[in-house]
Amino acid sequence: MSGSRHRVAGPNQTKKPNYTQYQILGNHTHMTSIMVNNFRSWSMFIRR
Repeated sequence: MSGSRHRVAGPNQTKKPNYTQYQILGNHTHMTSIMVNNFRSWSMFIRR
């Protein structure tokens, strides 16, 4: 009984971290793009 329970927990455990990982990754790339845009606008502003 505990064996089947362990088998059910396996896929769920693998699924959840992957989802959060992708979420964090998407968030990170989004923030990075914003930072890059800000940096570009700032560099242009400083050049002027």
